[in-house]
Amino acid sequence: MPANRSRTENWVSSLQQILERRGAVEFTLRAGADLRPEPGRDDLVWRVRLLGMDGSRLIVGAPGAGGRGVGLAAGTPVVASYCVGQNRWIFSTEVERSVVLATQETALRLAMPRGVSRCARRHCPRLATAGFSLPALSCWPVSDPISVRGAEIANRALIESRLHGGGSLAVGGVPGPAAVRPAGARGLGAGDAGPRIPDEALLPSVGPGSECRLQNVSCGGLGLLIPGDAAGAIERAAFTWARLPIEPMCDVPLGLTLRRVHTHAEPDGQVYAGFAYEFAFHPEHQAFVASTVAGLIGALERAALAGRAGDAARRAA
Repeated sequence: MPANRSRTENWVSSLQQILERRGAVEFTLRAGADLRPEPGRDDLVWRVRLLGMDGSRLIVGAPGAGGRGVGLAAGTPVVASYCVGQNRWIFSTEVERSVVLATQETALRLAMPRGVSRCARRHCPRLATAGFSLPALSCWPVSDPISVRGAEIANRALIESRLHGGGSLAVGGVPGPAAVRPAGARGLGAGDAGPRIPDEALLPSVGPGSECRLQNVSCGGLGLLIPGDAAGAIERAAFTWARLPIEPMCDVPLGLTLRRVHTHAEPDGQVYAGFAYEFAFHPEHQAFVASTVAGLIGALERAALAGRAGDAARRAA
């Protein structure tokens, strides 16, 4: 029996192996049992550790960022995947409930799937059968790390203006900065309801930017697929500035300072890189990142639950 077929039919054994080596699964919030990506919608994929399993459930870490996990409501639909070697398998499930472990870590209890399907290991635009549609993410090598503080403050001001009508949100006991409205400036936030701040005003001191593919998000960092021609500059830089898309919560991406942890070359010449969030230059930004991502998870959760309700209504009609 071919190895791929064997692992598809014996997927419980594969998950048990991942659990024994303290490995991870990845998941996104998506309504319905269809494993194909939704047209016109990118999946924000969280990478979480597989913590336990038995015949009826999986226990995984909760999604989050900035060191904070966020629970999900019972019934939230989930599409999850795991890798064995160079192959990936995907399945549909749902959250049974959130749990708090003895370590005070927030975790999720997921229903055990009935089966799994093979899908693409990395983003492949020609594959539309099963898998994730992964979003693009802009990133730049940082040339002056001290400059990231001002960029993070400006980014926070713009996001809060979008979310709170120009008000300032106190996060973790730290008052938010007032939104700035440079006269006549265009760029990010150029809608009538928000401040008009040019793109360059939200950047630290950086080198040439590139468009990467966001592979996954975890509580501690991001996984990015970097084009081969941009990988050298990012690998040489001590820190990277990235804009994480946070739609549908907000149309302004979240600015993040990242520190490269590991890289490895892909067969197609691209480079996969794992990054950790870096808050040493602006510690207050950690609480804002955690709060913003918690809001994003809530928005995605509501959308997934609404999609499930819509599917049920259509089946009943």
